[in-house]
Amino acid sequence: MLIFAAIVGLISFFFGVFSNDRDITSGEICNNTIGGSLVMCPQCDQKCTFWRLNDTCETAKTSHMYENPVTIFFAVFMGLWATVFLEFWKRRQASLAYRWDLTAAAEEGDPIRPEYLARCTTTKCNIITMKEEPHMPKRILRFRYCLSGIMVLFWILLILAAILGVVVYRLSIFGILSSSIPNHVTKIKVIGALLTPDMVTTITASILNIVIILLLNKGYDKLALVLTDLEMPKTQGEYEYRLTFKKFLFQFVNFYSASFYIAFFKGKFIGFPGSYTYFGKWRIEECPPNGCLFELTSQLTVIMVVKQMVGNFQEVIIPWFSNWWAQRRAKLRPEAVYTRWEQDMDLQPQSPLGLFDEYLEMGTMSSEDHTTESTRFTLL
Repeated sequence: MLIFAAIVGLISFFFGVFSNDRDITSGEICNNTIGGSLVMCPQCDQKCTFWRLNDTCETAKTSHMYENPVTIFFAVFMGLWATVFLEFWKRRQASLAYRWDLTAAAEEGDPIRPEYLARCTTTKCNIITMKEEPHMPKRILRFRYCLSGIMVLFWILLILAAILGVVVYRLSIFGILSSSIPNHVTKIKVIGALLTPDMVTTITASILNIVIILLLNKGYDKLALVLTDLEMPKTQGEYEYRLTFKKFLFQFVNFYSASFYIAFFKGKFIGFPGSYTYFGKWRIEECPPNGCLFELTSQLTVIMVVKQMVGNFQEVIIPWFSNWWAQRRAKLRPEAVYTRWEQDMDLQPQSPLGLFDEYLEMGTMSSEDHTTESTRFTLL
């Protein structure tokens, strides 16, 4: 069913590409009579000069590819498609559970985790089964939950602090580029259209943001395991549920904080000429005349592409190379026969959680689609 969303997305994109010449907004911005006659205020306080509206001509044309009338239909379609896809997936899951004779698995309940049994020092009578079961005192559990919640809140604030650092980078680098790019470079037709302060700031900030995201993501995976072990869930199902919640929460805040800033906060508190809003010594950045949707699209594109490239490298290239190297070393041994069990022994070890990370990645990618389209619909 993913092919339907891909087809509609391509239709929306190619409509923007082929209807670029007929767009009224970008046409007026690029027009020498209209856009060329409108003088805009300097975008920074240090060495920035006045500029004309048609200087953002290429950015306006590029934005139309992602911000066009079909985009509204695409956003509505994605909301409906996600609901239909979820219902069909539930039906598929139920049919597979019946075919594999797993319908009674949920009724039997999850067994108690060995880690929970090892930590429990007291027992309590179950009023349903009337049997003694291991029991963890509530005061200990409350303390563990509070400590885990404080740690989650602290690390989420750390993510927001990292995003704030990227915002400060954007403010400072935009002012530097606005006053340092030579005029003879910006007058070159191809380079001048691409080497603009807005474009360079957007691309470099997106790259810096994805680097921070990938570094933090590595730490948050281990942190989620530590905090879940700290809470001491009783059953394996409860353990996986809490681990899923923490990992998804960390990844969602980590991946989308910068996108939410661009979509809902950037350009909303800039002030007006003579009374601009400042963050420290930097003036709050503003959106281009055609809006911030192109910047948001660039941010999400860099995140999705780089994340997939890094993920494929970790999931395909590294395991393949590790297996190849282990087999190569094994073949150099003096034994004449390289048995099957030896080959299996040299394979990469399987995670105790199995395909947990794969399903979490699919859930995160699905949330990316919903977040992107809802944000685009809001901006439109």
